Amino acid sequence: MQKPLSLLAALVVVALGIVGWHAFQSPERAIRSRLNNLAEEASFGQMEGTLSKATGLFGLLDYFTTNVEVRVEARGFGAHTFNGRDELMEYVKFLRVHFSSMKLELVDINITVDPDKKTAKANLTGKAQVSGERDPWLQEIDVYLKKVDGKWLIEKVETVRTLGQLRSQ
Repeated sequence: MQKPLSLLAALVVVALGIVGWHAFQSPERAIRSRLNNLAEEASFGQMEGTLSKATGLFGLLDYFTTNVEVRVEARGFGAHTFNGRDELMEYVKFLRVHFSSMKLELVDINITVDPDKKTAKANLTGKAQVSGERDPWLQEIDVYLKKVDGKWLIEKVETVRTLGQLRSQ
């Protein structure tokens, strides 16, 4: 009788530890983790089948608010604005059809959490290595997040116009 109770007590302690770690995790760490997971899910390889690519699309929805606004200016694709998850997913589908592979990394992530701890801004560099391109695409991006039901969701994304982009106009 002693062993089952000891095992049960140990399981309870482990469960409480996991719950406590998630509950008291800093917002910055939680946001950084979400953004890195998003980059992994957005990446896809040449060997992925159509079903796998489509399934990956649905997983991406979990990172965005339903009314997400995305304003991007991407090399070779010009400036675009997407309002809502549906428009954003159509663009992601286009990218997945247009390129046979893409590896996305988000680097130099700087996070500012508002005092209310319900909203935040992440300034980062998006680095995408796409099939058919020798050099990676690099773009500075501002990502605005909102805490919804305990999860940090992206509500707005904007590419940052760098000095080089401003001069070329």
